[in-house]
Amino acid sequence: MWYRVDPLFLSNEASLDFKRLKRTFADRFTFGPDHYLGSIGYLLIFNSLVLRVPLWLKRAYAPAFMRVERALSALHGKRTSCFMVSQWRKR
Repeated sequence: MWYRVDPLFLSNEASLDFKRLKRTFADRFTFGPDHYLGSIGYLLIFNSLVLRVPLWLKRAYAPAFMRVERALSALHGKRTSCFMVSQWRKR
């Protein structure tokens, strides 16, 4: 939804469907583990420009949100994460 409503994104930008991509390329790759990451710290620090957060405010809250992000990392899953890191090996 974010891609559709935020004018900073182009009309051809969208999230990736990794399940579909893995099905499509299963004959070319073997897949390692997927790691789901990113929550409040990712959104409010890494994406501060998208959220139009002033730099001075980001500097003030970043250390606290990094600690929160670290504490929440064990809870990250497919539906609760902002991004995924996936390992693919060419066959």
